[in-house]
Amino acid sequence: MFQRLARHDEALSQSAVDMLLAGVSTRRVGELLDQVLDLPLSAGQVSRLAKRLDAEVRAYHLRPVPDRYRYLLLDGIHLKARGTPRLFQTGLRRSRKRVLLVALGVMADGHKEVIDFQVVNGETTSAWEGFLRGLSQRGLAGQPLNLITTDGGGRVQAAVELVYPHVPRQRCWFHKMQNVANLVRKRDRQAVLHGLRAVYSAATRRAALAAYTAWGRRWQARYPEAVRCVERDLEELLAVFDLPAEHRRMVRTTNPIERMFREARRRTRSIGTFVNDASIERIVFGLVAYFNRKYAARVCPAFRTKRHVA
Repeated sequence: MFQRLARHDEALSQSAVDMLLAGVSTRRVGELLDQVLDLPLSAGQVSRLAKRLDAEVRAYHLRPVPDRYRYLLLDGIHLKARGTPRLFQTGLRRSRKRVLLVALGVMADGHKEVIDFQVVNGETTSAWEGFLRGLSQRGLAGQPLNLITTDGGGRVQAAVELVYPHVPRQRCWFHKMQNVANLVRKRDRQAVLHGLRAVYSAATRRAALAAYTAWGRRWQARYPEAVRCVERDLEELLAVFDLPAEHRRMVRTTNPIERMFREARRRTRSIGTFVNDASIERIVFGLVAYFNRKYAARVCPAFRTKRHVA
């Protein structure tokens, strides 16, 4: 009987942690368990149950990383954590920004994996370099890497140049399109972006260059800054054209990470402001585990053909 009760107790504790990882607030978890099972749990008790994940999080960050990825995607997301109290103002805590750095890899067999993440104070070159050097020291030397895709941030670009200088870099088209959209009038935005889609969706590099030349000529007089915005990063925007055609769409943006970020925002909306970095890591670890289980069960459609990167 005691063994059965212990198993039920463990199952209930794990259910409380699972609800927290799914984005239910600590207060709401206690209310739900009280309503369903007549088992009241305070927000503090739920938080203490969630701390059982800390050992798993540490093991995840310290595990060896096999050097098995053909493509690497890097991006960051901004979150809020509690800061120091405003003792001489309202007595409320001031929130402070934290940045979550994420690395996602695509293996030679077509499986994706969130390799690791790190919570840092800001998206600086030193933060990105420390994150990438940690991956490198754990085994991710980057020998099989064919491409690294990043957003337009100069800091992550500088860090990649320092840690993986031998790997070609791809500038994210999604972020570049956002930058261009901010430089044109709303009435012309659709036409400008439509012209750029013809560039990244071209069949060959030559066709992409021809599409860009036509686009630049059309908009140079009206939006010279927008044209320069694309021109200065053109080589890195077209890096995907050195890959098999079926792989280009998958790695020309950091959208796989962006999709995970959207889920992270949805799950953490009820939390609002995180208590500390450990609480951020627990929620993100649960989300990463969820996505990696999904990724392990399916192969990227682009790899289902016979062609592959040498």
